Amino acid sequence: MIGFLVQIEEWIKAKSIREKILLFCLCFVLFAMLPLWGFLERAEYSLYYQKTQSKELQNYLSGLKREFLKVAEENNVYALEETIANLEQTLSTQEKQKLLLQTNSSVIAQLNLLSQEFALEQFVLAQDQQIFLEGSGTFKNVFGFLLRIESFFKALKITDFWIYPNARNLDFAMQMELLDFKEEF
Repeated sequence: MIGFLVQIEEWIKAKSIREKILLFCLCFVLFAMLPLWGFLERAEYSLYYQKTQSKELQNYLSGLKREFLKVAEENNVYALEETIANLEQTLSTQEKQKLLLQTNSSVIAQLNLLSQEFALEQFVLAQDQQIFLEGSGTFKNVFGFLLRIESFFKALKITDFWIYPNARNLDFAMQMELLDFKEEF
């Protein structure tokens, strides 16, 4: 090894000053490039690794999308959403009907109480699509009952009304639709 270094030394001594400076610059650049070359190699490997990982993740994501679409088609998610919406609408309709029935039964009970309060005789109450009232009482009691119904219920649509006198009382019959219910306290 020492013989090799001696030969290099003699070779360098044989060169001119200009060649020695160029040789020094070349050696400096080569030694400076070694760490940079290692850094570039690591950067290239990192870039390749990132691209590979990105491609794998894209493949995995597309696989998940295909699985989701497959599950959605198998379970027919859109039909289930439509069924749920229909069931919710049916439930809402049933809740409204339930509230109407509760309100109507409360109205019937209140009308019976009012008829007893005004001492109406032969009071008949029937309910189908509309409420039908029929009764008999004194002039004061019948009109008191009618005024109380009017003030007791917020919106009352009387579709038919008959009143006629008999020997000692007034007989009346009325057919009405209850649009809104309001209690007074």
